[in-house]
Amino acid sequence: MKTRIRTAGSFTGNTVGSTVTGCSPGYRTRRTGRRADGLSLFASTTVAGLLSISALVPQATLGQSVDLSFDPNANGVVYAIAVESDGRIVIGGSFTNVNGRDCAHLARLNPDGSLAGASLPAANNTVRALAMQRDGKILVGGEFTMLGVNMRIYLARLNTDGTFDGSFDLGANGAVWHLSTQPDGTILVGGNFNTLGGQPREMFARLNADGSLDPSFQNPQVFGTVFTSVTQPDGKILVGGTFRVLGGQARYRIGRLNADGSLDSSFPDVRASSTVYSLALQPDGKILIGGTFATLWGKPAAHLARLHPNGDLDGSFTLNASGPVHCLASQPDGRILVGGLFRYLGEQERGQLARFNPDGSLDGSLRPIIDGTVCSLALQPDGKILVGGGFMTFDDQMRDCIGRLNADRHLDSFITRISSNNVRVGFRGMWGRQYVVQTTGNLNPPIPWSSLAIVPADGAGWVMYEDKETPSDGRRFYRIVPAESP
Repeated sequence: MKTRIRTAGSFTGNTVGSTVTGCSPGYRTRRTGRRADGLSLFASTTVAGLLSISALVPQATLGQSVDLSFDPNANGVVYAIAVESDGRIVIGGSFTNVNGRDCAHLARLNPDGSLAGASLPAANNTVRALAMQRDGKILVGGEFTMLGVNMRIYLARLNTDGTFDGSFDLGANGAVWHLSTQPDGTILVGGNFNTLGGQPREMFARLNADGSLDPSFQNPQVFGTVFTSVTQPDGKILVGGTFRVLGGQARYRIGRLNADGSLDSSFPDVRASSTVYSLALQPDGKILIGGTFATLWGKPAAHLARLHPNGDLDGSFTLNASGPVHCLASQPDGRILVGGLFRYLGEQERGQLARFNPDGSLDGSLRPIIDGTVCSLALQPDGKILVGGGFMTFDDQMRDCIGRLNADRHLDSFITRISSNNVRVGFRGMWGRQYVVQTTGNLNPPIPWSSLAIVPADGAGWVMYEDKETPSDGRRFYRIVPAESP
């Protein structure tokens, strides 16, 4: 039976009443309703020892399907995808043509997948990495030595309008495979180089936002290629690749650096048996690892594994992959996307792309069938998922090397239980605005909303809050409302 709820003019929405008991700790309560302008959303959970939820929840999800309106049609592998703040999409790879137009290794798309305006400068070899800076400039790394008519050795930057940025000229003496930005705007660069900007930097370095080398970041002395890194909330940096030495100490293919680039000796040598291609963090601090390895710590952990924050292998995670894992991406609700060249995760069939829940169980709502390798993943602010790689079909639809999944209908809000009295809530807001997160235990009018915090929406429009004082029993509902302008 549908129910219509009104709350002091702040909410109107159709929902379906439902009661769920005995759910696993990873259960997520999602959107229960939304104002027409998207400013107020509700969700509820309880956190007793045996989780019992009594809430208004939306109708069952229909899962995620291929976006039939999006078909850029690249003629070569898409290794990297970056989403700009205005919704446009930058792709890099081995392709030379997109949508029937010459675009050597680098292209910019409109949100609908059509080419956006003038072509980006052509690279003379494969683009392996892309990253967006906060000012909208585009970092490009790979195996190229020219970008347009300008010499740039493996590393370059474009202005926001897509033109070549002549002020950025470091140059590496080997290929750049990884680029990412840290919360303070600094830039992490990984690859197969020994110098950067003429200075010794073995395989990994940090740049200031202006493109200069960061002198406060030590040369990490990596002996072997770096393919991936991820920055933890405490500023420490996890690094993965083919290396066997990090910071002058034995670290087989994964290790952790302190914020200044020195080796974090508290994180042990996990001893991955082969390459680590991708890393991701869960909200609880656990670490996801993807690659070609068969063991970690000498124990079976084929291609996909999870570590505790201290580096110990998480034996409760059993979704090992049947083939290489090339990319991982964390969604705002704590779910993890995984892409590569595998047919099974655990004992369940998945065709190169899958998603699992924070508790390590497979998410049954995402089951596309892809006929080739998935090399790159990116999340759009509207919840759609961009997928790049070396494939030709995507759920029986012709999609050459890049496709897009429609948004999960429930990705307007979420609740994830972190511990017995600690939950993480997230709502879709508008970038650049601040919101008041409010809670109540009673939806009977007049509703007694209590304010918890003022939170700004992040660059993807998400408003995140961690409630560390949830009750041990009873219902708890959340909403956001716009903060008053000062």
